[in-house]
Amino acid sequence: QSGDQVVLIVEPDEGDLACGWSGSGRLAAPEELFYHVRRALSQGDYAGKRILISTGPTREALDPVRFISNRSSGKMGVALAREAFRRGAQVTLVHGPVRARVPREVRCLEVISAIEMRDAMMERAFAASQGEKPDVVIMAAAVADYRPKQSAPEKVKKGSASISIDLAKNPDILNELGQKKGDGDRPVLVGFAVETGEIENLLDEGRRKLHEKHADMIVGNFAEEAFDLDTNRVWLIDKHGRQEEIATQYKSRVANKILDVILKL
Repeated sequence: QSGDQVVLIVEPDEGDLACGWSGSGRLAAPEELFYHVRRALSQGDYAGKRILISTGPTREALDPVRFISNRSSGKMGVALAREAFRRGAQVTLVHGPVRARVPREVRCLEVISAIEMRDAMMERAFAASQGEKPDVVIMAAAVADYRPKQSAPEKVKKGSASISIDLAKNPDILNELGQKKGDGDRPVLVGFAVETGEIENLLDEGRRKLHEKHADMIVGNFAEEAFDLDTNRVWLIDKHGRQEEIATQYKSRVANKILDVILKL
């Protein structure tokens, strides 16, 4: 900053360069430049806040080739990370193998399995130094409920007409975060609930998760309206008994409305 002039510096991206080499030096993607400019021009109502977000699926290995997973793309969590960054937050994104473009403008950590995600989230939510502890934790990841008890060291060959796989239950990360947090005010804990079927079933499950897992808010959505799409429709259920539907719209707009409500918790 010099006088009335403000210079915004965005670090170069990495990838294929005009000279034929690959490395750092290419122009940052237009989308990334857009978010940096929006952050500089926004009101910054999340300035000074730290937000920890998980997103995407996990993969539970059957052997070196196959795994158990789900259809989560990670787009909702990425949208939350980008919009929180734009509004001034310092964002850490813990993500599984997502199909969405991971934002360079936030601190990212890639994990594969549910156990890796649990360890990463618990460490950054509670074991971080005082200055690094988040104000808000959002569990938007679609974590696999089960994993194979044993993962074969080599590819399992096709042989018998059928095969049986023993499964072990994965850790419930939202529950562990909630138990550790207890009834304290910080960090604000937000979970997601994805369901199929009727709206009342979704709302009942959201209310159950809210109370059993010591969450401050649950974001409920339907699988067919969320997975692999750029849009989403959600219901927000918070600890004060408030319930709000956010109609179908782009996930960036849904993310902003979720962030608006979090500020009121």
